[in-house]
Amino acid sequence: MASIDKLVVYLLALLNRGYTPSVALLLSALMVAGTGYLVWRRSREAAPTLKALAAANKSLEAVRGAEGADAARTALAAAYQDVAAAILNSDDPALRHAWDEFEESIIDPAAPQLSSSVHAGEFFEPLIERSRGLFFWANIMVAIGLVFTFLGIMAALGNTALAISAAGDAATMQKSLQDLLNVTAAKFMTSFAGVAASIVLR
Repeated sequence: MASIDKLVVYLLALLNRGYTPSVALLLSALMVAGTGYLVWRRSREAAPTLKALAAANKSLEAVRGAEGADAARTALAAAYQDVAAAILNSDDPALRHAWDEFEESIIDPAAPQLSSSVHAGEFFEPLIERSRGLFFWANIMVAIGLVFTFLGIMAALGNTALAISAAGDAATMQKSLQDLLNVTAAKFMTSFAGVAASIVLR
């Protein structure tokens, strides 16, 4: 059993020599760069949708300023064609498709007050699913950061255990412990990068 423990400590020491603070910094930089790329790609994909929704939202100012539910419904009916034009002129085919399906649920588009047979959310909420990938990557970034942090701490402890067992005086042991603390602090960078990336992605 003791020989297995020594083997594990030795392997961790070898890992610690390869997983230096500079490697932890590199891994953190890669996670930050990957997060930046994911956010940039998603923002480009979402740009046509956001542009169309901003134009539609502008057409709804009268609805927001209306006093009472009946006045709001009347204002919505008056702004309906402008909202429809803003969405149907969008470069986002999924948004246009959702609007087409929503229009089919409207009982009478020419009525003074609009009503539909199905709640609008049934058609537009599926568009949110396109952003679920960011939640997946948010969890992955945290997992990567924690795995490499614990891996680094285990490796640093293994290396320190070897150094202390081979040390012949208190000064060498003290230096080994100082090195352990310095290396461990550096390897927490991956956890910080993973959590920060997760917050940005969410």
